[in-house]
Amino acid sequence: MNGNIEYPIIRIIEADDNEANQLLESGLCQFIDTYKKSTHDYEFPQDTYMVYCIGQNKYGVCSECNENMVKYVKEKWSNKIRRKCKACGAEEYLIY
Repeated sequence: MNGNIEYPIIRIIEADDNEANQLLESGLCQFIDTYKKSTHDYEFPQDTYMVYCIGQNKYGVCSECNENMVKYVKEKWSNKIRRKCKACGAEEYLIY
């Protein structure tokens, strides 16, 4: 692993095969595995990919515009943090 990566993070994003390939080719993410949806988890659709994201800050970069994300909400009783893009306002979950 590259020693320059200060905050490697794992996040879950909804993506089909083409979108996952684009993320890989961009160098922002490294594919790990598909996310298996449990019967009680309605937040993420079935064909969602888990990706290893290499961000420029602790909360990574926005998948919409590649700008830095910031912490938005830490969910109670969960390892999920909702994060928000300063530039375009997109919101995503960050999974620790």
